[in-house]
Amino acid sequence: MAIELSLIRLKLEQIRQQLIEELDQSKANGGATEERRNGSAFSNREEAAVATSDLERRIALETQKRNNLAEVEHTLPAY
Repeated sequence: MAIELSLIRLKLEQIRQQLIEELDQSKANGGATEERRNGSAFSNREEAAVATSDLERRIALETQKRNNLAEVEHTLPAY
């Protein structure tokens, strides 16, 4: 049983680290996208719609990852 708990804790710590890295990478990529967008005007509404859709998708993914990270961090002290 102790070995199983140790394995679960290890897996949770790995998942936690992966989520942190993904959020950091997403943050870094998001900043670069924002800079590119601010540097040029949209030539038409279609480009604006695509950019908005991409931003909404990125925000949804980041929110899900943050929620997953919170769950993992909440669970870790139990192990």
